[in-house]
Formats: sequence, C-alpha cells, structure tokens
Amino acid sequence: MKGPLDRDSRDTDVPKTAKQSLPHLLLNVPALAGRSEAEVADHLGPPVPGMGVMDPNRTKLTYWGGKVEVVFVDGKAGWIKLYGTGDLPFSKAALCKLGLPVKRPTYVNSQHVISWHNLPHLREVSLYGGGPHGSVSSVLICVQTNPQPASMRSPKPRISFPRLRALGHA
Repeated sequence: MKGPLDRDSRDTDVPKTAKQSLPHLLLNVPALAGRSEAEVADHLGPPVPGMGVMDPNRTKLTYWGGKVEVVFVDGKAGWIKLYGTGDLPFSKAALCKLGLPVKRPTYVNSQHVISWHNLPHLREVSLYGGGPHGSVSSVLICVQTNPQPASMRSPKPRISFPRLRALGHA
C-alpha cells in the first residue's frame, strides 16, 4: 500500500531546493479526479477488498484502510471522500495539502463547512469541521462531469395559471 504521497508529488526533475519548498501533500486530488479505477489504484494502491458495485453506472471503492473513498461514475472518479485524521486544517490552507490552488471559498460556515465552487475541473470541494483540535473531519470532492443530455435533465418547474393569478401576474 502506498503512502499519502503519490508519484506525481515526488517528481525527480525538480531541483532539490524546490522539492524542499513543496507542501506535504495529503492527497493529490488533481491526479485522481476524473481518472479510471486503474489510474486511481496506481496513485493510491489497491482498494480494500470487499467493496463493489453500487448500481450499474457507479462503483464505490475504498483505499488506505478506509480513509479514502472514491465513487466511479461510468468508470471515472466522480466523487472522492477523505476522512480526516487530524492533519488537515479546517481552513483554506487545506487546499494546498490536497494539491489544489488556494482560493477564497464560495461558502463558509465558520464551525461546520467551507466550500469552493470555483476550482478548475471540480464541481465542488467541501471541508467539514469537527475533527480533533479544530481539524477537518472529512473532505468531499465532486468532480466536474459532462453535462447531461437534455432528455436526462429534470424538467423546469412549471407555474400554473392559478398560482400566477395568486401571485398577481395573470
């Protein structure tokens, strides 16, 4: 089983002084997001045995002894969940330990949740507080997926004429 650092974070072409200044990555999210099961296993090691198919289009696999869960949607990593162990701060500084650019969050509830909807190739990253010593209890990463075809989208809500009359618009 590989450790928290994967191959991409130990690039041999980087000079020694630059390597020393790189942050310690807890999980390299860009190397996992949207990747196949084989590519994710290449970075995280083999999944924990005994997990399997959720439905025909989704498979949930667990890695690192249950600390990381990845849901594959149509064969690609669509959701990634990391359970906190006390080494990820409940602040925007946590993004650099996930291999992501540090940006201003789009939603903050100072004690419970910090979310970003403005990170490249990701739909959402949410940190959940409540871990030991003010750390993160879990991180949920939703990968940007292809838009659904029009036939799969839920219909727009319709407003009936009686409701429009009640609102004074008809």
